[in-house]
Amino acid sequence: MRTMRLRTATLDDLNTILQHRVEMYREMGRDGPHELAITERVSRVYFENALADDSYHSILAEVEGAGVVGGAGVVVVPWPGSGKRSRPRRAWILNVYVH
Repeated sequence: MRTMRLRTATLDDLNTILQHRVEMYREMGRDGPHELAITERVSRVYFENALADDSYHSILAEVEGAGVVGGAGVVVVPWPGSGKRSRPRRAWILNVYVH
C-alpha cells in the first residue's frame, strides 16, 4: 500500500496550484483555451502574492510514487469589525481538486 502525506503548500508549489485551478475550470466545462489562459495568468499573479503575504493557505496531498494528487486552499481576508470583533477576518475555501 502506498503512503499518502499532507503538507503545506509553499510558493514553490505555485505551478501545481495553478494546474489544479485550470483543471478544475476545465472539468466544470469552462474549457475554452482563451478563457483557461486568462484564468492561469490572473491566478498566477493572485496566488503568487497571496502565498507570499500569507493570505492563502493550501494543503497538498502527496502519494508515494505519484507525487501531488490533490489539494485545497483557503483565503483569509480582513473584514469590517464590530463591537465584539475589532479585527475580524473571513475565510473562503478555494481550489479543491483531486486528480
